[in-house]
Amino acid sequence: METGFYRMAGLNMELGMSHPRVLERFRPWKIERADTVQIRMKATPEKIAEEQAEDEGRPVPVWIREMNALYRGICEQLPAYGGMLMHSSALMMDGRGYLFAGLSGAGKSTHARMWRETFGERVVMINDDKPLLRNVEDGSGGAGRRFWVYGTPIDGKHHLSANTEAPLCGICFIRQGEKNVIRRMLVNEALPGVMEQIYRCDDMEYMVGILELTDELFRQVPVYELTCTVSHEAAEIAYRKMKEDM
Repeated sequence: METGFYRMAGLNMELGMSHPRVLERFRPWKIERADTVQIRMKATPEKIAEEQAEDEGRPVPVWIREMNALYRGICEQLPAYGGMLMHSSALMMDGRGYLFAGLSGAGKSTHARMWRETFGERVVMINDDKPLLRNVEDGSGGAGRRFWVYGTPIDGKHHLSANTEAPLCGICFIRQGEKNVIRRMLVNEALPGVMEQIYRCDDMEYMVGILELTDELFRQVPVYELTCTVSHEAAEIAYRKMKEDM
Protein backbone atom coordinates (compact mmCIF):
# COMPACT_ATOMS: atom_id res chain seq x y z
CA MET A 1 0.00 0.00 0.00
CA GLU A 2 1.24 3.48 -0.89
CA THR A 3 0.40 6.25 1.57
CA GLY A 4 0.61 9.89 0.56
CA PHE A 5 -0.79 13.36 1.04
CA TYR A 6 -3.60 14.77 -1.07
CA ARG A 7 -5.62 17.97 -1.11
CA MET A 8 -9.27 17.68 -2.06
CA ALA A 9 -12.23 19.96 -1.34
CA GLY A 10 -9.88 22.35 0.43
CA LEU A 11 -8.87 19.67 2.95
CA ASN A 12 -5.53 17.95 3.50
CA MET A 13 -5.83 14.17 3.45
CA GLU A 14 -3.49 11.29 4.19
CA LEU A 15 -4.67 8.42 2.01
CA GLY A 16 -3.51 4.85 1.51
CA MET A 17 -4.16 2.97 -1.73
CA SER A 18 -2.60 0.12 -3.69
CA HIS A 19 -3.97 -0.40 -7.18
CA PRO A 20 -2.06 1.44 -9.95
CA ARG A 21 -5.29 2.69 -11.53
CA VAL A 22 -6.46 4.17 -8.24
CA LEU A 23 -3.10 5.84 -7.70
CA GLU A 24 -3.31 7.29 -11.22
CA ARG A 25 -6.87 8.60 -10.70
CA PHE A 26 -5.86 10.40 -7.49
CA ARG A 27 -2.54 11.74 -8.82
CA PRO A 28 -3.81 15.25 -9.81
CA TRP A 29 -4.81 15.83 -6.17
CA LYS A 30 -1.50 14.66 -4.68
CA ILE A 31 0.68 17.13 -2.75
CA GLU A 32 4.24 16.84 -1.47
CA ARG A 33 3.48 17.31 2.21
CA ALA A 34 0.89 18.58 4.66
CA ASP A 35 1.70 20.17 8.01
CA THR A 36 -1.84 19.45 9.20
CA VAL A 37 -4.17 16.68 8.07
CA GLN A 38 -7.95 16.79 8.38
CA ILE A 39 -8.88 13.39 6.92
CA ARG A 40 -7.10 10.03 7.09
CA MET A 41 -8.28 6.96 5.22
CA LYS A 42 -6.75 3.73 3.90
CA ALA A 43 -8.35 1.31 1.46
CA THR A 44 -7.54 -1.80 3.50
CA PRO A 45 -8.46 -5.34 2.40
CA GLU A 46 -11.24 -5.28 5.01
CA LYS A 47 -12.74 -2.09 3.56
CA ILE A 48 -12.51 -3.47 0.04
CA ALA A 49 -14.24 -6.67 1.19
CA GLU A 50 -17.09 -4.54 2.53
CA GLU A 51 -17.46 -2.99 -0.92
CA GLN A 52 -17.54 -6.46 -2.45
CA ALA A 53 -20.43 -7.39 -0.16
CA GLU A 54 -22.25 -4.23 -1.30
CA ASP A 55 -21.82 -5.32 -4.93
CA GLU A 56 -24.08 -8.34 -4.28
CA GLY A 57 -22.31 -10.59 -6.75
CA ARG A 58 -22.01 -8.07 -9.57
CA PRO A 59 -18.73 -8.27 -11.54
CA VAL A 60 -17.05 -5.06 -10.33
CA PRO A 61 -13.32 -4.59 -11.05
CA VAL A 62 -11.05 -4.72 -8.01
CA TRP A 63 -9.67 -1.23 -8.61
CA ILE A 64 -13.16 0.27 -8.58
CA ARG A 65 -13.91 -1.46 -5.28
CA GLU A 66 -10.72 -0.02 -3.84
CA MET A 67 -11.55 3.46 -5.08
CA ASN A 68 -15.11 3.23 -3.74
CA ALA A 69 -13.85 2.07 -0.34
CA LEU A 70 -11.45 4.99 -0.18
CA TYR A 71 -14.03 7.55 -1.28
CA ARG A 72 -16.70 6.22 1.08
CA GLY A 73 -14.30 6.59 4.00
CA ILE A 74 -13.48 10.15 2.95
CA CYS A 75 -17.13 11.13 2.56
CA GLU A 76 -18.11 9.79 5.97
CA GLN A 77 -15.64 12.22 7.57
CA LEU A 78 -16.76 15.26 5.57
CA PRO A 79 -19.68 16.62 7.66
CA ALA A 80 -17.22 17.53 10.44
CA TYR A 81 -15.71 19.98 7.92
CA GLY A 82 -18.97 21.24 6.43
CA GLY A 83 -18.81 18.85 3.50
CA MET A 84 -20.85 16.20 1.72
CA LEU A 85 -21.10 14.32 -1.57
CA MET A 86 -23.98 15.03 -3.96
CA HIS A 87 -24.44 12.71 -6.92
CA SER A 88 -24.61 15.10 -9.87
CA SER A 89 -22.77 16.51 -12.85
CA ALA A 90 -20.94 19.69 -11.85
CA LEU A 91 -19.49 22.34 -14.12
CA MET A 92 -18.13 25.85 -13.86
CA MET A 93 -19.05 28.66 -16.24
CA ASP A 94 -17.58 32.13 -15.95
CA GLY A 95 -16.28 31.23 -12.48
CA ARG A 96 -19.65 30.03 -11.11
CA GLY A 97 -20.56 26.44 -10.26
CA TYR A 98 -23.74 24.63 -11.29
CA LEU A 99 -24.97 21.12 -10.50
CA PHE A 100 -27.23 18.97 -12.67
CA ALA A 101 -28.98 16.17 -10.81
CA GLY A 102 -31.81 13.71 -11.37
CA LEU A 103 -32.77 10.08 -11.57
CA SER A 104 -30.47 7.62 -13.32
CA GLY A 105 -30.84 8.12 -17.06
CA ALA A 106 -32.39 11.58 -16.74
CA GLY A 107 -29.65 13.11 -18.84
CA LYS A 108 -27.39 14.94 -16.37
CA SER A 109 -24.18 14.29 -18.27
CA THR A 110 -25.89 14.88 -21.62
CA HIS A 111 -27.17 18.27 -20.49
CA ALA A 112 -23.71 19.19 -19.20
CA ARG A 113 -22.38 18.29 -22.64
CA MET A 114 -24.91 20.68 -24.19
CA TRP A 115 -23.41 23.46 -22.05
CA ARG A 116 -19.90 22.60 -23.25
CA GLU A 117 -21.01 22.58 -26.87
CA THR A 118 -23.04 25.80 -26.51
CA PHE A 119 -20.66 27.93 -24.45
CA GLY A 120 -17.32 26.42 -25.43
CA GLU A 121 -14.24 27.34 -23.41
CA ARG A 122 -16.30 29.31 -20.91
CA VAL A 123 -17.29 25.92 -19.42
CA VAL A 124 -14.99 23.73 -17.31
CA MET A 125 -16.15 20.34 -16.06
CA ILE A 126 -15.62 20.08 -12.31
CA ASN A 127 -16.88 16.51 -11.91
CA ASP A 128 -19.35 14.51 -14.00
CA ASP A 129 -20.65 12.17 -11.28
CA LYS A 130 -19.70 12.62 -7.63
CA PRO A 131 -18.50 16.14 -6.76
CA LEU A 132 -18.01 17.28 -3.18
CA LEU A 133 -19.72 20.29 -1.62
CA ARG A 134 -18.47 22.30 1.35
CA ASN A 135 -19.92 25.19 3.30
CA VAL A 136 -16.89 27.39 3.97
CA GLU A 137 -16.05 30.96 4.93
CA ASP A 138 -16.79 33.16 1.95
CA GLY A 139 -13.42 34.91 2.07
CA SER A 140 -14.86 38.42 2.15
CA GLY A 141 -13.58 39.10 5.64
CA GLY A 142 -17.02 38.88 7.21
CA ALA A 143 -18.74 36.12 9.13
CA GLY A 144 -20.58 34.73 6.11
CA ARG A 145 -20.26 31.26 4.65
CA ARG A 146 -20.83 29.90 1.18
CA PHE A 147 -21.14 26.52 -0.50
CA TRP A 148 -18.45 25.58 -2.98
CA VAL A 149 -18.32 22.60 -5.34
CA TYR A 150 -15.08 20.67 -5.84
CA GLY A 151 -13.67 18.26 -8.38
CA THR A 152 -12.72 14.73 -7.28
CA PRO A 153 -11.19 11.62 -8.90
CA ILE A 154 -14.53 9.74 -8.74
CA ASP A 155 -16.00 11.18 -11.90
CA GLY A 156 -18.20 8.64 -13.70
CA LYS A 157 -17.83 6.61 -16.87
CA HIS A 158 -16.73 9.56 -19.00
CA HIS A 159 -13.91 10.52 -16.56
CA LEU A 160 -14.63 14.24 -16.74
CA SER A 161 -13.18 16.06 -13.75
CA ALA A 162 -10.60 18.62 -12.74
CA ASN A 163 -8.77 19.60 -9.59
CA THR A 164 -10.69 22.85 -9.33
CA GLU A 165 -13.57 24.46 -7.44
CA ALA A 166 -16.25 27.12 -7.82
CA PRO A 167 -18.87 28.87 -5.67
CA LEU A 168 -22.12 26.94 -6.05
CA CYS A 169 -24.74 29.16 -7.69
CA GLY A 170 -27.49 26.73 -8.70
CA ILE A 171 -28.75 23.15 -8.57
CA CYS A 172 -30.87 21.97 -11.49
CA PHE A 173 -32.90 18.74 -11.58
CA ILE A 174 -33.18 17.38 -15.11
CA ARG A 175 -36.30 15.81 -16.60
CA GLN A 176 -36.68 14.72 -20.20
CA GLY A 177 -39.48 16.43 -22.09
CA GLU A 178 -40.64 17.74 -25.45
CA LYS A 179 -40.17 21.42 -24.56
CA ASN A 180 -37.53 23.38 -22.69
CA VAL A 181 -39.00 24.84 -19.50
CA ILE A 182 -37.22 25.79 -16.27
CA ARG A 183 -38.74 26.85 -12.97
CA ARG A 184 -37.45 27.49 -9.48
CA MET A 185 -38.53 24.84 -6.97
CA LEU A 186 -39.87 25.39 -3.48
CA VAL A 187 -37.85 23.83 -0.67
CA ASN A 188 -40.50 21.22 0.11
CA GLU A 189 -40.53 20.21 -3.57
CA ALA A 190 -36.77 20.01 -3.88
CA LEU A 191 -35.94 18.35 -0.54
CA PRO A 192 -36.72 14.71 -1.48
CA GLY A 193 -34.68 14.91 -4.67
CA VAL A 194 -31.72 16.58 -2.99
CA MET A 195 -31.67 14.05 -0.14
CA GLU A 196 -31.86 11.19 -2.63
CA GLN A 197 -28.65 12.38 -4.30
CA ILE A 198 -26.64 13.08 -1.13
CA TYR A 199 -24.49 10.25 0.22
CA ARG A 200 -26.06 8.83 3.37
CA CYS A 201 -25.04 6.15 5.86
CA ASP A 202 -26.35 4.59 9.08
CA ASP A 203 -24.20 6.67 11.44
CA MET A 204 -26.43 9.01 13.48
CA GLU A 205 -23.81 11.72 14.01
CA TYR A 206 -23.07 11.74 10.29
CA MET A 207 -26.74 12.10 9.37
CA VAL A 208 -27.28 14.94 11.85
CA GLY A 209 -24.43 16.77 10.15
CA ILE A 210 -25.91 16.08 6.71
CA LEU A 211 -29.33 17.41 7.72
CA GLU A 212 -27.78 20.60 9.11
CA LEU A 213 -25.78 21.08 5.91
CA THR A 214 -28.80 20.44 3.71
CA ASP A 215 -30.81 23.03 5.61
CA GLU A 216 -28.06 25.58 5.01
CA LEU A 217 -27.77 24.52 1.36
CA PHE A 218 -31.39 25.51 0.76
CA ARG A 219 -30.79 28.87 2.45
CA GLN A 220 -27.93 29.66 0.11
CA VAL A 221 -28.47 27.94 -3.23
CA PRO A 222 -31.55 28.09 -5.51
CA VAL A 223 -32.86 24.77 -6.84
CA TYR A 224 -34.56 24.40 -10.23
CA GLU A 225 -36.44 21.85 -12.28
CA LEU A 226 -35.55 21.78 -15.97
CA THR A 227 -37.79 19.85 -18.33
CA CYS A 228 -35.78 19.70 -21.52
CA THR A 229 -34.83 18.23 -24.83
CA VAL A 230 -31.29 17.31 -25.79
CA SER A 231 -30.51 20.68 -27.33
CA HIS A 232 -28.35 23.76 -27.13
CA GLU A 233 -31.52 25.76 -26.53
CA ALA A 234 -32.01 23.85 -23.26
CA ALA A 235 -28.55 24.92 -22.10
CA GLU A 236 -29.22 28.54 -23.03
CA ILE A 237 -32.58 28.62 -21.21
CA ALA A 238 -31.14 26.99 -18.09
CA TYR A 239 -28.17 29.33 -17.91
CA ARG A 240 -30.25 32.44 -18.54
CA LYS A 241 -32.70 31.62 -15.74
CA MET A 242 -30.04 30.68 -13.19
CA LYS A 243 -27.99 33.77 -13.99
CA GLU A 244 -31.05 36.03 -13.58
CA ASP A 245 -31.63 34.72 -10.05
CA MET A 246 -28.10 35.44 -8.76
